[in-house]
Amino acid sequence: MVHFDFMMRFELGLEKPDPKRALTSALTIGLSYIAGRLIPLAPYMLIPKAGTALVFSVVSTLVALLIFGYVKGRLTGARLSAALRPQRDSDCADRRACGRRGLWPGQSNFVAR
Repeated sequence: MVHFDFMMRFELGLEKPDPKRALTSALTIGLSYIAGRLIPLAPYMLIPKAGTALVFSVVSTLVALLIFGYVKGRLTGARLSAALRPQRDSDCADRRACGRRGLWPGQSNFVAR
């Protein structure tokens, strides 16, 4: 337990969470999750044609990820290239998930081990 406390404080720079902020933290995380899920889903709810909604969904998601990365980079003092990091990570996750199901043209089903 001593090692855990030491690692949390000095290596990771984290303090023990304040129990009084639990509800605020839970609401912040929950509402952020809902808002983050609505961005790619909103075009499907507003546009009747699925193909057109797909294009709007992809574009709106990429724009939202770029804005999120830019704001995060500004707040944390990171370089401007930090704006591309969330988009890149999302793209890698999408390619990996689709690759497992063989959804990319010319790709066979594979399972990462």
